[in-house]
Amino acid sequence: MPHTLRIATFNCENLFSRPKIFEQTPAKAKELLGYVSELQEALKNDIFDKSRIKQLESKLKGFATINDLRGKHDSASVLGAKD
Repeated sequence: MPHTLRIATFNCENLFSRPKIFEQTPAKAKELLGYVSELQEALKNDIFDKSRIKQLESKLKGFATINDLRGKHDSASVLGAKD
């Protein structure tokens, strides 16, 4: 019985889009990645600093978004939640 071998290839770069941050100049990309890092740290806290998160979100507008899947940003665990 003959065996058939099929080989397929594809360009995986076509499956993903490059984050817009990496389309910036190296200095701007480094600055934006710093903001991303700060935002990640701010979101790990048990009590959120709403004003700092808003500042970082503003600086990252068009590059990153915050998806509040658990509704934590609108709860009493946010500093300045009544702002």
